[in-house]
Amino acid sequence: MRGRQRFSNRREQGFTLIEIISVIILLSIVSVIGGRMIITTTESYNQAQSRSKLVQKGRQSIERMVRQLRIAVPNSIRVSATGNCIEFMPVVAGASYLSDVADTSNGAPLQNAIATAPFTLGLGAAAHVLVAPLSSDEIYTTALLAARVDVGALGAAPITSVPLGSAHRFVRNSINQRVFIGDAPARFCVEAADLVYYSGYEFNTAALGDGAPGGNPAGSASLMSQGVAAAPAAFVLSPGTQDRNSTVDIHLQYSEGGESVVLNHTVFIRNVP
Repeated sequence: MRGRQRFSNRREQGFTLIEIISVIILLSIVSVIGGRMIITTTESYNQAQSRSKLVQKGRQSIERMVRQLRIAVPNSIRVSATGNCIEFMPVVAGASYLSDVADTSNGAPLQNAIATAPFTLGLGAAAHVLVAPLSSDEIYTTALLAARVDVGALGAAPITSVPLGSAHRFVRNSINQRVFIGDAPARFCVEAADLVYYSGYEFNTAALGDGAPGGNPAGSASLMSQGVAAAPAAFVLSPGTQDRNSTVDIHLQYSEGGESVVLNHTVFIRNVP
């Protein structure tokens, strides 16, 4: 009877101080671990969301550049010495010409127009006439012997004759007898953490530099994206040949809110004139 009384008294006494402190410590440890797991999971989610947004922003700007570079006049692309700017000449139209143009091989007199099969102009403004350019040096020049010359006043569509801005002799004939009508050059540049598109500026025969082209007219600038840096060179050009396409490697780093992603993309560009 006395044994039962002692057991009952012990149960009524409750938990000891040591037991209570032990429980508090265990609960604290569990809370810290659980809270840290929640914080880590939340941070990982926010990082993934931020990187996803950066990737999406980068893909949009790269896709725009790719679309325009792919319709550039063959071999009209050139890159600045730092790799921060890339310049090209957009195609406005292309046509087949009916007879050989004056070039260094046939020694024909300078000509003022090129007879072509009927064609119409696409988007953009007709500014240049190009036949068989094999390098950008044959385009960005004002020499009488070049692959480029200013366009004259075009007639109404369908166009069957391309007037030249001045009497001209081309370097060579196109193996496909193709003549291109090009717009004024345009360029993409990475500068001061911005990706900028320049267009409508003065035709410049000097080596391509970084940043705004200047000249008269100075053209217009369009901000494509912010928080952009070259990684390490924004644009790398691998010139092609008559039987191999040229390529442009794009390397851009997009950063925002402490997060950054590097996007790499290779563009294959036609170069058969």
